[in-house]
Amino acid sequence: MTDGRDVLPTPRSVELRPGAPFHVRPGMRVVAGADPSAVGTAVLAAGRLGEICGAPVSVTHEESTAGPAIVLTLTRDPRELGLVDAVDASRMREAYRLTVSRDRAEITALAAPGLLRGATTLHQMGHRLPEDRTTRGRQAALSFPAVEVVDHPRFLWRGLDLGLHPATVDVAGVKRVVAVMTDLKLDVLHLPVGEGGGEYDVEDYAEILTYALARHVTVVPEVRLPVPEQGAGTGSGLDGWDETWMQEVLGRVLATTPGPALRLALRGAGPGTADPSTAGLVARAAEEVHGAGKLVVGAAALLGETAGQGTVLRHVGDGRLTVQEEAAVGRGARLVLAREGAPLDGSPVAGPGPSAGIAGLEAVLPSGWLVDPEPRGLTRLAQVATLAEVAWAVPGRQRPLATRLPGPVERWRSLGLLDLDPPA
Repeated sequence: MTDGRDVLPTPRSVELRPGAPFHVRPGMRVVAGADPSAVGTAVLAAGRLGEICGAPVSVTHEESTAGPAIVLTLTRDPRELGLVDAVDASRMREAYRLTVSRDRAEITALAAPGLLRGATTLHQMGHRLPEDRTTRGRQAALSFPAVEVVDHPRFLWRGLDLGLHPATVDVAGVKRVVAVMTDLKLDVLHLPVGEGGGEYDVEDYAEILTYALARHVTVVPEVRLPVPEQGAGTGSGLDGWDETWMQEVLGRVLATTPGPALRLALRGAGPGTADPSTAGLVARAAEEVHGAGKLVVGAAALLGETAGQGTVLRHVGDGRLTVQEEAAVGRGARLVLAREGAPLDGSPVAGPGPSAGIAGLEAVLPSGWLVDPEPRGLTRLAQVATLAEVAWAVPGRQRPLATRLPGPVERWRSLGLLDLDPPA
């Protein structure tokens, strides 16, 4: 039986308690109360437990005295979470307390994201019992240790950029990515959205958004700005054609995006450097994004002087900032440090801590890990898991992944979330 050491990412505090384990059996209930946000998490938790143990798990609004139950509790009092260190309000939304005893597993949080993070930890701590073992005359499919877990994230922005492309990863594939992200407590996914050119269309985007929002994963749409042809229009990027694109494409994505941010890039270019012919278009697009009340995400080389307050810069590199990045941070921009993680047998790198200038961490990987044959696919997964460990767990509790990754991989396989076999 797991004692919490195999949970990914590592929780802040895990205390094993004396007493019999908690068994999930046929007839198990998840009690959610009347809060709609708690009910949504309860449905997800019940569905996942039902898939793992092969028996239906019901969701109820009221707790009865008959039989064991998983109870989700929303509270307004942070003291009920048992946190021992100071946590800012934004990270408190994902904080939770998980208490498991013989007949009850209770997850307490201030908000629905915390309930889901706690349910994810509970799922990972489950141990499948042998088929012929019975308890109280009924087969127990899963067993959980008596334990108390108190946890909250290190960074708010724990992102994944897989270079997703509808020609290679369809909507179902994106949902698999989101499901794995949820299991690793990652919460930001970049997704190219727009009109043709390899982006997901509006209908697909809406379906992905619905799935991700239910799992508290923020989708940051990437909109690729059209590069004006040489000599076209005014040369400023503000001719009539560009204004039409601004309203019909960028405006529609902004209107359909509930998340707090939108990423800008140039079509047909890399992270991009805005030359004089496109600088005006970039500035106009950034103005539209800010006007919609959202953060602008992008590279400092592309955003130029527009990068400042209300901007999140993606720094892909070794952490040494460019002159442009330093200037943008001085104007109030925040940084997301993009990295590839560590090898399968490597130890996590603690990395920088949250500060006024660092919003979070991000993994940049090719989308092929979804279908790569082993062991390359597992190496990609190890890099994603490393990012999750570094972005969630405090440095003093981060642990190597080599002994912990096989469990999640097997769980993802059993749930149909991974396809690591060579393509036919």
